[in-house]
Amino acid sequence: MADQARIQDSKEKFQMAFDHAVREEQAAKAQYEQEESAGILAGLPFDAWVHQNYPAYIAAKHQYQAAREFYEMALEFGDKEGYQAWRDKVKKAAEENMGPGGPNWDLLLGPN
Repeated sequence: MADQARIQDSKEKFQMAFDHAVREEQAAKAQYEQEESAGILAGLPFDAWVHQNYPAYIAAKHQYQAAREFYEMALEFGDKEGYQAWRDKVKKAAEENMGPGGPNWDLLLGPN
């Protein structure tokens, strides 16, 4: 019973962190696109730009990563089948969102 409560609590916190990270990512990308269309960036990629110009997104992403790790640990130790289903979901999403170095393991993915 304690495992289920831990899983549910971590899932709720993970969902909140995910929602916040998505909002910050959208805002950061909107600002980046605005500066890019104004010719300010000179080809600077988003990943390099965001660290200098939108720290709120970086902070939200760190919170997301911490909440995701806590959720994954709660699943791993409290619901082996749920954990495997989650890992399969992560793998599928990463492979469907290929980056220059292969699967994008860093993409934002919510618990639901």
